[in-house]
Amino acid sequence: PGSSPLCSSAASDVYKRQVSTQSTWGLLFTIRFIMSKRVALIHPDLGIGGAEQLMLNLALALQAKGYDVTMYTPRFDPAHCFEELKDKKVKVEVHGSWFPRHFCGKLHAFCAYVRMLLCALFVIFLRGKFQVVVLDQVPLPIPYIRLFTRAKILFYCHYPDKLLCVERKSWIKRTYRWFLDTIEEHTMAMAHSIVVNSNFTKTVFYSAFQTMAKNRRACICCCKVPKASVLYPAIERGAFDDIKPGSRAKAEDILGLDIEQRESLAAGKLKIICTLNRYERKKNLGLAIEAFGHYLSKLEESEKANAYLIVAGGYDYKVPENVDHYNELLQLANAQKIPPRSIKFMRSISNEARALILQYSKVLLYTPANEHFGIVPLEAMYNKCAVIACNSGGPLETVVDNETGFLLEPDSIKWGDKIYQAFSEDKKIDQLGLAGRSRVIKKFTNEAFADQLDDIIKGMLDPHLRIQQPHLDIISIK
Repeated sequence: PGSSPLCSSAASDVYKRQVSTQSTWGLLFTIRFIMSKRVALIHPDLGIGGAEQLMLNLALALQAKGYDVTMYTPRFDPAHCFEELKDKKVKVEVHGSWFPRHFCGKLHAFCAYVRMLLCALFVIFLRGKFQVVVLDQVPLPIPYIRLFTRAKILFYCHYPDKLLCVERKSWIKRTYRWFLDTIEEHTMAMAHSIVVNSNFTKTVFYSAFQTMAKNRRACICCCKVPKASVLYPAIERGAFDDIKPGSRAKAEDILGLDIEQRESLAAGKLKIICTLNRYERKKNLGLAIEAFGHYLSKLEESEKANAYLIVAGGYDYKVPENVDHYNELLQLANAQKIPPRSIKFMRSISNEARALILQYSKVLLYTPANEHFGIVPLEAMYNKCAVIACNSGGPLETVVDNETGFLLEPDSIKWGDKIYQAFSEDKKIDQLGLAGRSRVIKKFTNEAFADQLDDIIKGMLDPHLRIQQPHLDIISIK
């Protein structure tokens, strides 16, 4: 039998109320979202490094999406930072810097935790309401943010800190690190969302943190543990597109070329190889110098004058390891009998110098093993630079072996041979460069990064955005 007009009318009223409810939620969220898009980014040290570059790109991406972003940090030196921060493209405030960074060269991690907590407490109590707080490296402030604010918390895990400390010989050091490792795991699990920079890091993440691997609830407040998702870092293409090589003379001055090398560059004969990384021993810059030394040994005497290695990256004279390692690399270059005119060391380079190095280089030697992700290979590939990297970690997801570069064991002989092969085979170096640029444009653009990040934040702010079309119950009236 057909339904009565009363039944049809009642069902229609229910449907209208449910649709109206959903529309109301959407309207309320839209109004609130437009009026309240304040985001705080808290980072332990805004120097020059991969983590700092990523957080800066994250801030710029959020600003492009209309968010009001402020970066907070316990340490910021305008003379030792990225150009965007010098130009104040992102607001930066320093809090918690009065607490020491170490005690007699010890307790660096403990001091970093305290400084981040002090910075976060200042943000919580004295900087008004934020809808989202983004942290990385140090998760200790997360429970305090949850306790005293209603902000949603996004934690970006570059790599588990507990795995970066490998020296634990004494029982004092083991006890000290157990305390910090426990804090790291259980406070990170209290974030509303966790993202990592690669599938490699995601695998390591769950291997290191059993609380999240087994989906247990975090202690203290019994928070539901979020699932880690991958948010690939992306390069800021404007940093390279906006800086044109311009006058060749200016580029030659920055690259430190002598008269003979300038003539060789003009003739298209100069083979520039570069390595970009911080002056830290774990970055294994010595591998690049040894590989270049082996490459030179394979060349004829007349060809050696056209080979040039640039070693460049972050350097802070206040960090003893940076100073010591720089001197070690100078000694290694001498031990490899590399002529001083064939190698140049550059420290704390500007954005312009970085862009010019990559624009004029043909090969990038990316030396860290088991690197979490590595933004430098993407920047190199975008500038049509072939990449030679270790066959582990993040480069496995960015560099395609024998297509955009080469993935090898960290062996200087093999690396030197591949450099020779890339330059010897007809048009091989150009093919690698073009394929690398195409890959970056397709998969690692800042636009894709910003869209994914925006979706993550919107999902945290209002779960009603994920509500499906309401089910319509059929009402029968007897």
